[in-house]
Amino acid sequence: MKRRLAFLIFSSLLAFAHPLGNFSIGQYAGFLLRPDGITVTYAVDFAEIPSMKLEERWKAGESTDQVMREWVKKLRFRSHGKSIEPFHESTSPYPGVGAGGMSTMLIVATLKLPGDLTELEYEDPNFPNRPGWKQITVRAEGLQLRESSHAPNKDLSRALTNYPLDLALIPHDLRARFVFTPGDPIETKVVPLTQPPAPPLDARRAEDFSELGRANLLSQIMRQEELPFQLLLTALGIAFAMGAFHALEPGHGKTLVAAYLVGSRGTWEHAVYLGAITTFTHTFTVFVLGLVVLAASRSVPVEQLFPYLSVASAVTIVVFGVWLLWKRVQAYRDHGHHHHHHDHSHDHGHSHTPSGKVTAGNLLALGISGGLVPCPASLVLLLGAMALGRLPLGLALLVSFSLGMAAILTAIGVLVVYAKRWLPEGTGHSHGFHFMAIASAAVITLIGVALTFIALREFGNLPVGFGG
Repeated sequence: MKRRLAFLIFSSLLAFAHPLGNFSIGQYAGFLLRPDGITVTYAVDFAEIPSMKLEERWKAGESTDQVMREWVKKLRFRSHGKSIEPFHESTSPYPGVGAGGMSTMLIVATLKLPGDLTELEYEDPNFPNRPGWKQITVRAEGLQLRESSHAPNKDLSRALTNYPLDLALIPHDLRARFVFTPGDPIETKVVPLTQPPAPPLDARRAEDFSELGRANLLSQIMRQEELPFQLLLTALGIAFAMGAFHALEPGHGKTLVAAYLVGSRGTWEHAVYLGAITTFTHTFTVFVLGLVVLAASRSVPVEQLFPYLSVASAVTIVVFGVWLLWKRVQAYRDHGHHHHHHDHSHDHGHSHTPSGKVTAGNLLALGISGGLVPCPASLVLLLGAMALGRLPLGLALLVSFSLGMAAILTAIGVLVVYAKRWLPEGTGHSHGFHFMAIASAAVITLIGVALTFIALREFGNLPVGFGG
């Protein structure tokens, strides 16, 4: 058992997935310029979630060749202002296994262009605003490549089959231009073209390779025919660690928890309650999205739901922050008014201001907003288990993942609660505490406003369906 587990860990850490996430689609166009014609290798690499939609098209009766011809038809080839129709020579699919045991797919087409050209312009309008590795390469044999928008012989990903580990190298090339004439090779003048802006890497951003290693290990475990208790515990522990690491990534959850508890009279019980709500919301949201993917993934692209969830989460935070700010400002005014009309020494020990009062409603709103937006890794975890016919295991792993995330948020909340004990005694009834409560509500509101702005920007970058 130990040897098999060690082998699984070692092999999974060597299997890296798509560098731009489980929703990405990579596009590659490799040009080989020869006197007798131009060969174009056009490849499309589908990560886990897009591969599910692709499989649905095959189940509906479409062939791989039909699907590829649809995309090739939209490619734009021009020479001296005139359109050129490429000859579609062949199509080859290369299935693979990605994170969570889910399928991935690389489809490669070979295209031919006439050999009497001296100038060529190219543009790929497929899958606009879709994150992915977008690369164009060029190589000349028996021709003088006088001018090129891309450096010759520079293939960073080996036609989308071997991605570099350095995510800073990710290209976003969808346009190219080449000028060439017959003759011996010469030094090429590289004149880069302006490329479309790369889509933002929000929930579908480039994932940490260590997280990919853990996801691949889980996929290896889930594919085992027999799952002994020790191996099951290992899988649950890995899922828990993935959730904990996810909670430690940059995000608003930790800041919100800290900002709220700093300005409130919260206890460790409140911190635990907040973590429990976040866990339930995250688990429920991921499960619902998993059902959406399986039931209507083609008509309702699941990645398009992420911006809506982000906006809902951000608006909830804004509303909650504004309401909390208003309540705490009112409490401060009432506190000041009470002190103005009564003796300070008599009132100091009997203040009943609700400025930092913690309510179940407050914790519910904060927990829901923190768990409403799921991470793609947890969704892929569930979908992978469903694809392998192991839904109970997938739900167990999802709960473990959510518990790991909630454990970090709860720990941060407990630390904040106990750290407040270092404040001077009596601070809870002082003007200083009222200002702290108001400031924390203001911070929550500003976080919500910033997140709303970021989420609304995503609506201008929503990926469209295949071929769009």
